[in-house]
Amino acid sequence: MIEEEKPVQFRFEAVRYRHADNAGRQALKPLLRRWLSARKIDAGVVPLNTYHDLVEIRRRRIEHLIQSGWLPELAGRRWYRPNCPPVGILMEYRRQYHPCNQTFCPFCWVRNYVYQTYDAAERVLYPDKYVKRATLDVLLLTRQHHLAAQARRPYGLDRVESVIADMRGQATLLPVPGLAGGASLWSIQLADSGEYWTIGESTLLLVPTETPSPWWPGTLERLVSPSRKQLAYSLGGLLSYPQALLIGPPEWVARLLNYRRARGGNFRTFSTYGRMRTRGQRYDEWALRQLRDEDQV
Repeated sequence: MIEEEKPVQFRFEAVRYRHADNAGRQALKPLLRRWLSARKIDAGVVPLNTYHDLVEIRRRRIEHLIQSGWLPELAGRRWYRPNCPPVGILMEYRRQYHPCNQTFCPFCWVRNYVYQTYDAAERVLYPDKYVKRATLDVLLLTRQHHLAAQARRPYGLDRVESVIADMRGQATLLPVPGLAGGASLWSIQLADSGEYWTIGESTLLLVPTETPSPWWPGTLERLVSPSRKQLAYSLGGLLSYPQALLIGPPEWVARLLNYRRARGGNFRTFSTYGRMRTRGQRYDEWALRQLRDEDQV
């Protein structure tokens, strides 16, 4: 029997301003701009009631996904998880609540992708907390791939998986001399017309200063020995949360969740390699607190 949780009223205390938290807010900017200006988000000025709004939107999204065919038996026990704790804030009884680790959840998007990538990159770029500028350069690569959807199959998700697998192999084979490490994330969205998929690829590479930038079919930006602040804001923008997962049509999101769960670990949309390899470990706020000194450089 599936065990459901009852929604609780979170008690938030304060907004956190660590570099990793700033990166998370940048990744959620597409959602936060529904209430706040971009200038306030960049400055980290996010009122606590905004997080309450995000919590309620996420809870309503769960109900819409259920109505659209999201199968609870595919998500395991305690699948409902209305109490997935928000990121980037201090709150009472934080350890009582556990992440849902669902693809559509904006809080888990930040935990599993943004925090994990920032933490791994910081360990490589800054040998100790007194180093203010990175010892390597950072390459930010993005591109999009459009794939026609097939009506006879569940939106042609098998073809989407195949394309992402090919793109993942290409990312690891880039001719970059002295590559220290990297991370790649693929986001998936269905066009409003339902005629094609948009697959977005975001890749971060750590390279020596003397290494030239490789040819890339999309957009490429280079950060020369960035500070932690520059890394956080650039990384958050690179791994931006696709807001259609939370406020777009729920039908295709429900099918995507069911397909990914059925495929298990074979449908991978996130990869790390080189010195940034994390062996699939998930990071959350209390784990980061143990790994990183609270004092900001």
